[in-house]
Amino acid sequence: MSGNRASNDGDLVRRWCVAGQGLAVKSALDMADDLLSGRVVNAMAGFTPGTTELWLIYPSR
Repeated sequence: MSGNRASNDGDLVRRWCVAGQGLAVKSALDMADDLLSGRVVNAMAGFTPGTTELWLIYPSR
């Protein structure tokens, strides 16, 4: 997928999508409230993405 917008702010991308500004590649977890309320729809329900890494960063104390 390509487009004319890019961001490193996941919530901003979610808000663009909810506002009808186009498609977004987001996790269902990030979009759960919007999907359940009907504010957005899953445009690719049959698509299963490949696995990817999840990185968590937290303080040691």
